[in-house]
Amino acid sequence: MPVEDAEPATADEVRVFPAANGWTVVLWPSYFTEVAAAEHMSRALSVLASTVRIYDGDYWPH
Repeated sequence: MPVEDAEPATADEVRVFPAANGWTVVLWPSYFTEVAAAEHMSRALSVLASTVRIYDGDYWPH
C-alpha cells in the first residue's frame, strides 16, 4: 500500500509498492501513458490491470 510520502522523487521515477489484498500499486510519471502499460502488463502476466488518473484531486478517469 502506498505510504503518505509516495510522491516520486524525480519527474521520471516509477514507484512500485508491495502487493496489498492482491493488488500492486504503481505510480507512473505524469507524462506516462499508463493505459498502454496496464494493457501490456495484463497480457504479459495474464492478470487484471486497472489504471486511474487523478487530476488535481477533482478528476478521476478509470
